[in-house]
Amino acid sequence: MATKKISDDAIINATITNSGGIVININSTVKHMFFNHIKKAVEEVVNETDIKNIVIDVDDYGALDFCIRARTRMAIRRAIKSLEAVK
Repeated sequence: MATKKISDDAIINATITNSGGIVININSTVKHMFFNHIKKAVEEVVNETDIKNIVIDVDDYGALDFCIRARTRMAIRRAIKSLEAVK
């Protein structure tokens, strides 16, 4: 089955960890131009929380700032729910 190319979007996953601080891994089609901007947007969203140890994986396909922020917030919420389910 053929897969449709994603454009103007981002896939973001988050994993809460016990140590290691905030780690942001970015893969982007526009990384050479917008790496710092993407990283700053993700960091600002993480800093809105009390989470100190988290790994955020960003696969960006040219998403705008508001999309990156919204996807990051949702990824963090999913990570929190996943952690609560384990307890």
